[in-house]
Amino acid sequence: MSSAIERAPPTSISTDRVPSANPRSSHTASALMSPTPGSGDLLASHSSKTLPYTVASASSYNPQFPPDRILVDNSADVNSRWAAARPKEGYAEQWLLLRLTEKSVLRKITFGKHCRQHASNIRAFAVYAGPAPDKLTEVLSGQLNNSGISETFECRWKNRDGVAFPSEYVKIVPIDTHSPQFMPSIWHVSLAGLADPGVVANVTAEYASYCSSQTTRLILAHLRRSNQLAAFTALQSSSPHVQLEIPLLTSLHSAIVSSDGTGADWDAAEALLDQAAREGWFAEYIARVPPKARWRRIDGEWEAGREEIWPRGRGGHQMCWDGENDAIWMFGGYDGEKDLADLWRFDCATETWTLIDADTSSSGGPSPRSCHKLAFDDRTGHIYLLGKFYQALGPGGKLAPPGSESLSNDFWRYATRGARRGEWERLSADTSAEGGPKTIWDHQMVLSSDEQVLYLFGGKCLQIDGSFVLSGMFKYDILGRSWIMVFGDVAEGLPAAAPRPPARFGHIMLHDPIGRQLLIFAGQRDDALLTSTWSYSLSSSTSTLLPFPSPEGFAQRATYDASAREVHLYSGESFWVWRLADGGWTELEPVAGEWEPEGRYAHQMVRDKRRGVEWVFGGNPGEEGSVRLDDLWEVGLKSLSAEEVLRRAKFMVRRQRFLELCRSSPPAEALLYLQTNLSAIVDHADPAQSETFRALMAHLARSSSLGVGVEDGANEPASREQRTRVFEDVGRFFGRGERQPDEGLGELLEGGFLGA
Repeated sequence: MSSAIERAPPTSISTDRVPSANPRSSHTASALMSPTPGSGDLLASHSSKTLPYTVASASSYNPQFPPDRILVDNSADVNSRWAAARPKEGYAEQWLLLRLTEKSVLRKITFGKHCRQHASNIRAFAVYAGPAPDKLTEVLSGQLNNSGISETFECRWKNRDGVAFPSEYVKIVPIDTHSPQFMPSIWHVSLAGLADPGVVANVTAEYASYCSSQTTRLILAHLRRSNQLAAFTALQSSSPHVQLEIPLLTSLHSAIVSSDGTGADWDAAEALLDQAAREGWFAEYIARVPPKARWRRIDGEWEAGREEIWPRGRGGHQMCWDGENDAIWMFGGYDGEKDLADLWRFDCATETWTLIDADTSSSGGPSPRSCHKLAFDDRTGHIYLLGKFYQALGPGGKLAPPGSESLSNDFWRYATRGARRGEWERLSADTSAEGGPKTIWDHQMVLSSDEQVLYLFGGKCLQIDGSFVLSGMFKYDILGRSWIMVFGDVAEGLPAAAPRPPARFGHIMLHDPIGRQLLIFAGQRDDALLTSTWSYSLSSSTSTLLPFPSPEGFAQRATYDASAREVHLYSGESFWVWRLADGGWTELEPVAGEWEPEGRYAHQMVRDKRRGVEWVFGGNPGEEGSVRLDDLWEVGLKSLSAEEVLRRAKFMVRRQRFLELCRSSPPAEALLYLQTNLSAIVDHADPAQSETFRALMAHLARSSSLGVGVEDGANEPASREQRTRVFEDVGRFFGRGERQPDEGLGELLEGGFLGA
């Protein structure tokens, strides 16, 4: 029927997000691995400059398009490119190897393009860098748009331990093209980074020192793992400047593995773990582990005859959060049969709905509608409303809103406080007549209270003949009551004065007040679901394509947590988090054993800044007929706690202690330990942990039936190997730089690029 997003298929929660303070000693991660810690951070203040290079070699090339063509940026010349030759049979990896004129720290790469779309443009790609062709590490993995706009990407220039590394070679590997039947082409490449001889010499020296220290640590770890204790002690004594791990872990190794052969001291091991938790040594691990989504359904549902108690099911509605009133406002939507014009307020403290107006159009407010947008002004308490879905009426496909013949784009404001509290004000009968957007739906709209400016991007703009175009970006000056068009849609394949996000509908746009930017991602253009993520700077009015593709989905919803600088996305099937500081999206698992919503789209989600949670209402479950959902959910993020990490670590220790009791003690003693000490730290509500506990009970039963007991002894060689594994598993709860290296010595001997 229509192409609107809503109608087309395709106890309070504790967030527990902040780890405890970490009053650790001076044994920091970088102190164990680098004699001059944090140099990577110091280099970040240096500005990047263009790095000259030559083409060292290529996997192959079409004689008409040799590799050196990429040295010149000539976007108008269709022949100014490298194109790989088609292999005679099968598949062959294609690549370009570049050599920097001087050893440098590579920080950015820019891909120039032909001025129009081209079938051989690469889509996915990877970039590697390092000191030699056979010692390269991946510094970038990304995707390019099929457009005439050049794209710049940040490269990783510090290893995972935060130490900067120099590079002399850069390898670009195309993974696929926008048209798979074509071989890849690269039109132009520009590299940028640090090339100052003094800076690069310091980086090279520090990296060499880091590699030397890491090599010693790898050998120490190898000697201790293989029980070559005399050699271990000798190397440790001769390398006093190299520390294998923090002292607490050295003590823990002695307690668990028992290097002196006297047997494990399990109680001492648990006391050391208690100390680690108190001193905050688990903080780095906790920060790395994604939180889990904890859902809670609010009791209530719509009932005929009690329409004022709970809203009816709907999709394509809009909600906004009001911090001063601690409330959520909801307006309109589509109930599966008709558009709505009801205004509701949800009290977040009492978790009750109040019907403010069953039909705002009858009291001088906006008409029934769906696929519109609301934006809340924290400073004034005003709610701004714009847009509505239109449907086809009559022969010729003429379009109009239900019950209307006009094609106007009315613009409204509602007061939640002040002298005009409870009143609607029509700011414009038709924004297109005042320089604003045409009749529009499935757009995005955000408000900057500090600037008193409303930003609108994307959406479908209706034409009088029934067709539609996609909207660019507009902004509305609230104080001056005026619209300005920031930029229009960029037709794919046409040159543009500057990069800008292609227009789309059903997408997401969020306001980042700290970064002074708008984040734009997801949505749909024609029949394609988009994943590209853009930043629009409110300071410089420029757009940047970010190397963090969003999850693909239909009519997804997202909010922004400004305090944590995180984007929270609910696709209707799964919950995602994007930490701007870290980059990349993470799909969160729900808390085990708890309810979560059924699948949906065209729902709404708002962020409650006071409680640090999101509220989700309604949506379309995708079923046949006119069913729309009327359920309300609260979702918060439950981070791992130090207490939970401590419990997991103790479980590993007690499990090994129990297994050794099964071999060396009477079954009754092992059973008592299982039922008391081990059972006490198992979360029996967690299916995985409960299954593990039952497996241990079964192990005891098998051991008893086979007659394994005191006479067999503890089997010390086997026990030492198992204890070593337990120690290393527990060690992973500490920071990477606080524990011994995870890698084995064999990886170094294979010529790996250390720590990259």
